[in-house]
Amino acid sequence: MKVVDTEKGPWISRDHPNSVVARGLLMEALGTADYSFGDGLINQLVSAASHEGKIDVRKLNFMLAVIQGIKPNDQLEAMLAAQMAAVTR
Repeated sequence: MKVVDTEKGPWISRDHPNSVVARGLLMEALGTADYSFGDGLINQLVSAASHEGKIDVRKLNFMLAVIQGIKPNDQLEAMLAAQMAAVTR
């Protein structure tokens, strides 16, 4: 993931040249095919990786790497993996 500062605030995007592939890889890493769940979980991780309104992209990517390493098989496992990642940050 990467964070770009804009006039409207930070914008979070997937750091991959192909947005369709990037979204698929992210959803696979989160163990889900539900885009609403994936977006919601990413928003929670962004919140956990933020301090005083600034997003720490290194923390965000660390938490995503932890979740990917756990290899969740479903949304429940992804939520548990996200909790573990947020605690270790």
